[in-house]
Amino acid sequence: MDILVCVKQIVALETPLRLAASGAALAVDERTEYRLNEFDEYAVEAALRLRETAGEAHVEVVSLGPPRVIVAIRRALGMGADRGIHLVTSTADDLDPFAVAHAIAAYARTRRYDLILTGVQSEDAMQGAVGPLIAARLGRPCATGVLAMQLVGGEIEVVRELEAGRRERLALSLPAVLTMQTGPDQPRYPSLSNMLRANRSELETIAIETLDSPPARQVVTRLTYPLPTRECLMLEGSAADKARRLRRMLVERNVW
Repeated sequence: MDILVCVKQIVALETPLRLAASGAALAVDERTEYRLNEFDEYAVEAALRLRETAGEAHVEVVSLGPPRVIVAIRRALGMGADRGIHLVTSTADDLDPFAVAHAIAAYARTRRYDLILTGVQSEDAMQGAVGPLIAARLGRPCATGVLAMQLVGGEIEVVRELEAGRRERLALSLPAVLTMQTGPDQPRYPSLSNMLRANRSELETIAIETLDSPPARQVVTRLTYPLPTRECLMLEGSAADKARRLRRMLVERNVW
């Protein structure tokens, strides 16, 4: 069984975010920290667990972006993936999900993957579009928000997360595309031996221009910082003064 896991490198959420002069992108420099998208870590973990149960599965990882995304690919290799593929872009800016899905689907057509996994969404854009778009490009069945999966004969049975805490169980014919939600199986930490192997591994490198990528269909025109939705008032004085002030405020707002 051949499995392809799609991963994305994102700006570390702990990094203070600044807008570029254009107002349409984040300002990044050599000090900007990046990391593997958390939802994609769960997708890698799901692929590795499926390999452990299936026995003969082969797990490959693909990421699209500038040279820096190699770090994300090697982390997935350090977790235990067998092979890494880098689809190289000529720009450091994120491509829209249509272009990303088109490029990955174009690459996947050259291989015979039984299963393609992505995270349910990226932590930065949170669009959740790449996985379903890959499935549409390849004409494969797709399930989103998958919490668990298992092979049963020639099918993959999955449990999906729905609204209000409900669950849905589906059986999909292979080949298929799944987007993985965070679940009970925590992503494993890369071992030292695996990271040493990952750092020595030769990645397959493909320029996306050779994959006949379409023009962008989604353009970011402006980014803004979120507006404050609440105000905080610090009460000063003794405990009795604070209590009287708080009571008066509650009465004024008709909540007392």
